[in-house]
Amino acid sequence: MAEASLEAKRTQFFAIVNRIFKDPSAEHIAALEALVAELEAGGHMEPRLYRYLRLAYKLSWNLDQAQSSELRAQSQAEDTMPTRLVRLGAATVPRPFSWQVDREGVARQKPLFRTHGPQLIVTTDAHCGYSEVARPAVYALAKAQGWLDAITWLALPNDSLDLKKLERWQQDHPGARYEFVDRVANLGFVETWATPVFAFLRDGVVVEVIHGWPQEGRMAELTQAAAKIGLQSRP
Repeated sequence: MAEASLEAKRTQFFAIVNRIFKDPSAEHIAALEALVAELEAGGHMEPRLYRYLRLAYKLSWNLDQAQSSELRAQSQAEDTMPTRLVRLGAATVPRPFSWQVDREGVARQKPLFRTHGPQLIVTTDAHCGYSEVARPAVYALAKAQGWLDAITWLALPNDSLDLKKLERWQQDHPGARYEFVDRVANLGFVETWATPVFAFLRDGVVVEVIHGWPQEGRMAELTQAAAKIGLQSRP
């Protein structure tokens, strides 16, 4: 396969994966599998592509395929999600929900949106340097103003997720435990995980969404948005 043609196939591969992020349907999974078979036939599949194939299987709840020993070997990656998180299977609470891992490593499902009162959802991605800067700044703001308990810290569970990094964060920041999103398709306010997203909700309804973290930060914007949902500075 010519290099230009191969690059076009890779572009097509990631385009399908992005569609699966938004709609993990059987149709999109079948299209991805067909393209993988074509790339494998030409000897052009690589560990990085197999890792995204595993992620696509997880997002579409094809957990047996995602956990197969053959695909794990092909992706050359250990499963950085807690095993129990992957294997719990069908939802026991209405979607959208999240997984919360307790201090013993047991994952439990919980509703993502709080049906009563204010909530700030802060997203992060393992490869996002802006998230690394934003997290402590938002934590400090919320702690100083007395509404740290209103924040849901949300991560995308994929093979690049550094659980040790999140564990260190949780040890250094009591009361700020991470949850893991169930399906990206359920989160209409998250356009990309490549930058922090701050979603302000009241009684489970999105009131305002702020994307990104510039060099100067967004403290004034976050404070104003927090006030809109009733998160005022507490003594």
